[in-house]
Amino acid sequence: MKMISAECQFYQQDRLAVFIESSLAQEEQVIGELQLFAAYTLRILYNLGPSPVAYGLSEMLVQLPAAVDHPKSVESAGAFVLVDHTGRSGKYSFSGVFRYGEVTRFDLSYKGFGWLGRGLGYYAPSSAMGLLRHFVAARVDDPVYIEKLFKTAMYCGMLFNEGSLRVDNQLQAALALSSRAIYEVEG
Repeated sequence: MKMISAECQFYQQDRLAVFIESSLAQEEQVIGELQLFAAYTLRILYNLGPSPVAYGLSEMLVQLPAAVDHPKSVESAGAFVLVDHTGRSGKYSFSGVFRYGEVTRFDLSYKGFGWLGRGLGYYAPSSAMGLLRHFVAARVDDPVYIEKLFKTAMYCGMLFNEGSLRVDNQLQAALALSSRAIYEVEG
């Protein structure tokens, strides 16, 4: 079974490491990253619900295409620094896994928040922005990829703002939004 996953490890409140693991073929990697980002972000937004934190994240995502000519400008998005993954677990962590097969699925888990979910309002949107920043940093010299990523992010934010995001449509929305972004950029 093919898969792509992201681990977001907070070593400190302002130190985030992102680790991507993939069994996708090279030609599938871009669509896999866009789908992973969309599924991850939509799940974070859904879990946060209609809250000021979620709307703040969604508005930031909607505005990203305006920065497509200056992708390094997203390096300051979020109150954290991206650091190298050390292989150890952080105090707080998120793990998103996108699996492809007869049944395509996405799972998101998180650790360190306890029963009450203390700190999710800070760390969850930061992890989504960290994933975005990681993908931008990895391909900062690929403007076509950056445009696809920023459009995917914009569509995620728009779907949440419309109130159309539900528990039963997140996976299909992630697939559709990332495909739409690719189609619009490639024509």
